Amino acid sequence: MLLSAPSHFHDTDTAAARAARLVDAAHGGKDNFADDQETLAQLLAVAPDYCEAVGQAYAFIARVTAHLLDRGLTRFIDCGPQFPRRHNNIS
Repeated sequence: MLLSAPSHFHDTDTAAARAARLVDAAHGGKDNFADDQETLAQLLAVAPDYCEAVGQAYAFIARVTAHLLDRGLTRFIDCGPQFPRRHNNIS
């Protein structure tokens, strides 16, 4: 599904793929555009397990976050290239 730029992306360059939008596309998100989807298709041609790896990375972050919460750590800084997600581990 190709998207046009939503209003909250008004200053975003959608003409070139970006890391965060590529990860979003690989994880089935909605905040990506035609160039991101085309780049993902090219990436999957040479690395067909990429989408699975993205899912595993998110699962790892969830496990680490849960472990740190169990140990009493309650403040986190997320410095990754991803967009905030509906089921974000850190809120």
